[in-house]
Amino acid sequence: MASTSDQLGSRSDAGSMLCAKCRQVKYCSKGCQTAHWMQHKSTCNSPYAADKWVPNWMQEDRRPSFVTTGPTDFDTFGLGARRGGHYLWGNIFAYDLLNIAANEGSASKNQDFSLCFAASGDIRNVVKSINNLPSDYKGTCTIVINDMDRYVAIRNLLFLCMLCNTAGPGPEETAEAMVHLFYSAALTEHQSVYLASWMRRLFDRTLPDEAPCVIDAPSLTGTSDVCFFYPRDTMELGKDILESSYSWLQAKKDMTAVRFAEFRIDYQDRRIANLRPRHRVAHIQWKTSGIVLPIGESTHNFNRPNRLLFSPKAEYLLLDNAGPFTAWNPLEIEKTRQRLNLPEGDLYGSMFFHVKSELTEFASRARRFKLKFYLYAMDLQQLAPMIQLTMPTGSAPLTFDRIDASNVLDTLGIPKMLQSLGHLLNKSNPHSAFFMYSMNWIRKVSERGTPEDARSPAHTQALLKLIDRANIRKITKTPQNEKLLPYTVFRNNWACFDIEPKFTEFKEQQGLKEACHSAGLKERRAPRIHSKRYGVPIGRDKAEPDISGGVLYQLGKSSIFMEKRNNGH
Repeated sequence: MASTSDQLGSRSDAGSMLCAKCRQVKYCSKGCQTAHWMQHKSTCNSPYAADKWVPNWMQEDRRPSFVTTGPTDFDTFGLGARRGGHYLWGNIFAYDLLNIAANEGSASKNQDFSLCFAASGDIRNVVKSINNLPSDYKGTCTIVINDMDRYVAIRNLLFLCMLCNTAGPGPEETAEAMVHLFYSAALTEHQSVYLASWMRRLFDRTLPDEAPCVIDAPSLTGTSDVCFFYPRDTMELGKDILESSYSWLQAKKDMTAVRFAEFRIDYQDRRIANLRPRHRVAHIQWKTSGIVLPIGESTHNFNRPNRLLFSPKAEYLLLDNAGPFTAWNPLEIEKTRQRLNLPEGDLYGSMFFHVKSELTEFASRARRFKLKFYLYAMDLQQLAPMIQLTMPTGSAPLTFDRIDASNVLDTLGIPKMLQSLGHLLNKSNPHSAFFMYSMNWIRKVSERGTPEDARSPAHTQALLKLIDRANIRKITKTPQNEKLLPYTVFRNNWACFDIEPKFTEFKEQQGLKEACHSAGLKERRAPRIHSKRYGVPIGRDKAEPDISGGVLYQLGKSSIFMEKRNNGH
């Protein structure tokens, strides 16, 4: 089995001897497998892997709670929502905001770029964008990162400082620690000490009574700079997190209460119903342990709470449906699994190595590229004037080659969003773009939350043919598959096909054309950053989604993506 060092966690490769029954764990020898059996037995024989597994509501022959009128809005999102749950991991797969190949092309190697992640969430999209720059990039990339959630802002500052700083662990060792700081609820002692040292460095300070905010640039070794402009309450929360003293047992108790709330069992079962049987096992193991590791890896040394996933009172910060797989494309994770020859059923082991690979590459680039990060924690509508106020004295007004406004349009609306940031787009770059997406657009143009013909025989038959071609029934091995499909794949079957008519209605309702005109922008006819919907190539918006290999985990994504360009280009 793979081993973890007693430092931050630099790992060795797994063995080559696969467990013949579950095919989820690799061993270096028969003796190693025998010694590990008592620990592995429950995973190997998990009822979640059985062909006969069905959700609880099917076992009890009743309607699932999510199709009744009983649950309140809070029940829809679980116990974490009652505390105002935080979206620390994002719910859209990481994307490259630059997509150089479809825009600036080979000339980008020496070009300076400015990127604005105006409602960033975590830094995964920053990571993907920098990782796709030319490997010999010589320009300067200025990156503004803003999120008004204080916990997100604190995490982003810590992660960037760790990844950019050359005076410390190397890129790979740092990246492995970062995977756990991102996604694991528990840390090793060395990882916990590493986190605490950076927390003290950034947040252990006494603020003057009259100071409304803190402006600072940590002294980092290397080629990249990090500056932050955080309000007083964000800095005070950072200090509260640093000074908190709860144990891992206390934190795990609250995490378990959120993740396994009894009144949420139908929602939880629906979430895993379309997973492959062994992927269900891996998912339940992660939910139980809270630790992102390959199956079979010892979690004994993970005995310190990750204070970046809990409040200072040991309250788990996320919703019960949050998971790393909402943040990274499963097709890319599968490529990593194949490249490293990992067990097919080890879902979170593949995730572990994929994210580690992305973060290792980012750390290597951040330590040799010239990157300038400016971090804020404020309302998006106040960001533009603050950016100009906090730039170095004498510098020209900052404009951006890409602006990413995330899905803020779902709450703010398109006109206010473009009015707040549209004027910051770089007019001298013909490839500059304003990027945004909506997760709730269909609910604004349909009372049922789906197009009127979404459950039509034509849609259903088209999706069934798609499923048959991908051989999904054989892969899931679920005898009740026909009964489960309405609750899994069919929930958003309309998102698999042409949604342009309804989306046009949404854009008209939002006043997109008028808002673009006021901001001096136009909508791109063909996207060059991200396809309009998941699973289809850029420019082929009416194509069937790619669910090759039976990967249907991205079919439930009903988000729609939009790009705006300068009026003059």
